[in-house]
Amino acid sequence: MRPLALACVLLFVLALAGAAAADVPHVMSYQGVLKDSTGANVPDGTYGLTLSLYTTSTGGAPVWSETQSVDTSNGVFDVLLGEVAPLPKLLFDQELWLEVMVNYGLPLYPRTQLTTAPYAFRAAVAESLAGGGGPGGDTDWLFNGTGDIYRLTGDVGIGITQPNARLDVVAPSAAYAIQATASDSMNSAGRFVAEGNGVGLIATSQGWGSSLYSLALGTGYAGHFVGGNGVRIDGLCDIDAFQMYPNSTAGHVLTSDGSGVGTWQAPAALPDADWTIDGDDIYLTVPGSVRIGTADSWAKVEVDGGAGQGMRLQSSGEAGYFTIDAENTVGTAGRFATGGAPFGYPGNPVALYAQAGGAHNAGHFHAYDGGDGLRSFAHDGGTAIYANADSAGYAMYGVADGSAYSGYFTGGNGVYVDTSLDVDGPVGIDGKLTVEHDGRTAGYFATTWPGSDGHTIYAYYDVSGPYHAEAVYGHCVPELGYGKGGNFVGGSTGVRGEASTSSSATVGLTGVVGEAYIDLGDTGETIGVQGIADGGAIGVGVSGRSWGGQSAIGVYGVATGGVVETIAGRFTGDVEVSGTLSKGGGSFKIDHPLDPENMYLSHSFVESPDMMNVYNGNVVLDGRGEAVVEMPDWFEVLNRDFRYQLTAIGAPGPNLYISEEMSGGRFTIAGGTPGMKVSWMVTGIRQDKFAEENRIVVEERKRSEDSGKYLHPELYGRAREEGIGYLAPAEDEQDR
Repeated sequence: MRPLALACVLLFVLALAGAAAADVPHVMSYQGVLKDSTGANVPDGTYGLTLSLYTTSTGGAPVWSETQSVDTSNGVFDVLLGEVAPLPKLLFDQELWLEVMVNYGLPLYPRTQLTTAPYAFRAAVAESLAGGGGPGGDTDWLFNGTGDIYRLTGDVGIGITQPNARLDVVAPSAAYAIQATASDSMNSAGRFVAEGNGVGLIATSQGWGSSLYSLALGTGYAGHFVGGNGVRIDGLCDIDAFQMYPNSTAGHVLTSDGSGVGTWQAPAALPDADWTIDGDDIYLTVPGSVRIGTADSWAKVEVDGGAGQGMRLQSSGEAGYFTIDAENTVGTAGRFATGGAPFGYPGNPVALYAQAGGAHNAGHFHAYDGGDGLRSFAHDGGTAIYANADSAGYAMYGVADGSAYSGYFTGGNGVYVDTSLDVDGPVGIDGKLTVEHDGRTAGYFATTWPGSDGHTIYAYYDVSGPYHAEAVYGHCVPELGYGKGGNFVGGSTGVRGEASTSSSATVGLTGVVGEAYIDLGDTGETIGVQGIADGGAIGVGVSGRSWGGQSAIGVYGVATGGVVETIAGRFTGDVEVSGTLSKGGGSFKIDHPLDPENMYLSHSFVESPDMMNVYNGNVVLDGRGEAVVEMPDWFEVLNRDFRYQLTAIGAPGPNLYISEEMSGGRFTIAGGTPGMKVSWMVTGIRQDKFAEENRIVVEERKRSEDSGKYLHPELYGRAREEGIGYLAPAEDEQDR
């Protein structure tokens, strides 16, 4: 029966007041009562107790533990904690809980929290700091009786074993060596005082960091220096901004006197009387030019920035105002020129670079009365206009009224558009794009997008309505019978057509439509869609696949209105069908053996409501008037329900019969005369897996959507529109 401690008493004996640290007992007295599961005191005897201290009421790992053997009297026991394993002095600067386990069983629950008395252990540590001769006492440190502790000799090191100053503090990475905080506005976080010629504070940087770093988080100053000679800086002063007061006045400049003392003064008059200062403005009215960075100029204002920027103008005025406004009533309002590399910023020089932030325009050019909004010329491999747009903006945006062109590009290699900076950056033209070129290629489009969703050319017809419009239209008829409307080359697919809708469609959808028209009087051949496969392990000229829908048809061919013949499909070569072939009739058609140049010879297929195979042959009877006919080894696996016919050749054979039916791949003929020639025929019904799963349905009802329609409506005097599978011509076909 496992004992349970249902009643416990803690007694702590640590009397420290008025005694040296050596007189303090470093044990705790613990008394409790052990009871069994019925609540009765356990029998007198010796029990093993494991006592552990934890920093949490549940869980965690013990910070101290020991095991003792205790004797009970009427369930009561006494034990001294720390008698086996000493209790650390510094353990009692935190909350602690005691856990008891009896005879290595389960711990008693709940743990008991220690109260105030055990924390007298902490007093032993404080006693050692007073130099009272206790364990660890240091006589260099003294108390002055008012709560202060001090020493007169030696250095103090924190984070360092060999201090190099009276107080030497070394902080680990990402930590402060010293942090001082003032509790209110009347106190100071730190104070450094120098007497005589000493220095109050020396800050030294031994790396790339700052030797002194000051940060103000509120509205105060990061540094405030008052009195004496102010602040002296022997070296470079790098600041983002500065303010000097009092006597600060708008428009004044900082001026130094002969002693190097700077003050704010009104700007002195310029020595050149050609310039006039009018308040915040300065202007020149006499003939001449302004030159910055150059001694020669043919312009009114010329700036030569050398290797840097020549001139930068920036404004933050209201909308509609210009940072640069150039106007010329006769000649050119502005000219921008550069030499050197072909095209493109960044990296290569450009004559004019304009950049706009947000949704603003980098440049605006407007022409009136037949003029050009922007005219640019390129020479020697350069680019006339280079435009670059980030995000959702347009690299170039042109608007034209009336019959004018929103953009006109001529000569050279035409227009080059690079949308690599914007993966969704098509060439947006709200109007007609006309490209003419007398060379081999009028337009060239290329993309380097590394994904299956990349499009070199993306055409989108964005109009709703019942229109047979075309997103892409190609026209090439250099002469009747020549020219290709489009030529597409792909690594896997040359042309892919798709027609889809997200809702229920009441009209037919066609992925690819090929049309070829020619007058009936012409003798040329017209091909709506032609597929050619050249090479490869398997070459497929035309492949049709269909899945889903009410009726899935891989290839659908319709032919109507032929003057000489009407054929939905023609195959030159072998035709292989892996499924069931359904037809209105069937035959073979060959060049007539007697007149192959002028005639055909045709025979009809033999039809049957069953999947019947027919086998026949001739055999000569033996001396007993019998013959055994051997069939292939697969015969009985493929067929069942055998039927026989026998015909005597050369003489009557009224007694011919099948003496043994098909078994083991053979059957026996008997009842004839020796040496008689007999013609035999055997039929069988297919029983292979395909035949068993795909039996021909002799009679079946038409589907509801085909009810009232015909496979061959013309045979019943009906219009072709009543035919099953009839496809109405598209709107543009009806017009032809």
